[in-house]
Amino acid sequence: MKQFKAIHQDEVALVYKHFPLSSVHHQAMAAAKAAWAAGQQGKFWQYRNALFSHQDQLGEAFYVDVAKNLNFNLTR
Repeated sequence: MKQFKAIHQDEVALVYKHFPLSSVHHQAMAAAKAAWAAGQQGKFWQYRNALFSHQDQLGEAFYVDVAKNLNFNLTR
């Protein structure tokens, strides 16, 4: 995807639509909200990658840890 976007950056836009499946994972909505908040600070993809890499750890403490590791402004 990165290669494709780099080659066609003036021709395409990548749009991410959150579609939390709460019936599949009880943390889906919270994870989507946390990822949205990360996007507000310009770090959506880094945050999203951390969430998907550690799905077994999802929860408020994990969301805060990732935010701190990515140097988020937590009061925002």
